Amino acid sequence: MATATATTRLVSGLAALVARLENAKDDEAAAREARIEAEAQIVAACGFSQAEGSATFRDADDKEIRVTLTQPVNRSVDQAAWKSIEADLPPSIREVVRWKPEVSITSFRALDSDALALVAPAITSKPGKISVEVK
Repeated sequence: MATATATTRLVSGLAALVARLENAKDDEAAAREARIEAEAQIVAACGFSQAEGSATFRDADDKEIRVTLTQPVNRSVDQAAWKSIEADLPPSIREVVRWKPEVSITSFRALDSDALALVAPAITSKPGKISVEVK
């Protein structure tokens, strides 16, 4: 499967748009830092320290303000370790781990048209967000 090649074209006014993008990125970074700081202050003020789960808090003076804090725990599977113990586990315990099929982009792009026709009914392709990189 052929991929598109990039070409360089001249665009009038691009420098001003790039400057606008860079300013927006700076504003976004500052806003992100301010948000993270405000979130940390809220967590500290509420005394929230659960290892996992959520709790809801209300402002003592303004009962309309309600904040729910949630502490997620991300879990992952060590595939080699799992495969070494999986056969010894009963089915009810084996279902703790699910395997999610995913498309290998490299292999997919390397398919010829006949092979692509075979897998096409099972694969959905949707355009993603256009990436903008300024060098």
